[in-house]
Amino acid sequence: MSYKKMVAIFVDVIGYKNTTDFDKKYELHRLFHEEVAIHAERQLAIPHVAYDRKVFGFSDCAYFFFYYKENIGEERKDDVKLSHIAAYNVSLTILRLMSKGYLARGGLSVGDVLIDELGFFGPAVERAHEIESKEANVPRLQFDHDIGKEVFDWEHNLDNKDPALLSDLPPTFRTS
Repeated sequence: MSYKKMVAIFVDVIGYKNTTDFDKKYELHRLFHEEVAIHAERQLAIPHVAYDRKVFGFSDCAYFFFYYKENIGEERKDDVKLSHIAAYNVSLTILRLMSKGYLARGGLSVGDVLIDELGFFGPAVERAHEIESKEANVPRLQFDHDIGKEVFDWEHNLDNKDPALLSDLPPTFRTS
């Protein structure tokens, strides 16, 4: 057993500690766990994509992990593309939270993670949390600097999109 390179995203709801109303806390609990189910359903609906995802929700926060399937060749692996699609998918979660009146912020990191039947840990997990808690001081999903710059550069070069990797994106983001 060893680490696997993944995109790790930590999302936290802002102001949750100040919420004392049980119904509001329960609503948020339901939203996060429904998101876990949505991601699981999406994964089953699109088996042809190059990546898998896992989501762990607890209290007012969640970790989202995106990583390449075991049978994907190295020539198809691209951290920038995977970070882009992960951020897109998690942005949908953040939009759903915002539509219910919750503000959220998150951190995205790429690096080593171990996920097993007990949970998860690793440097990318710690870095995603650090970005959210120390760097993302307003509601947003903030990338680790290096991968953020690479994603920005890649987004502005639309000629290199892999349709199989980006099948979750709406048609306006696809090039084929």
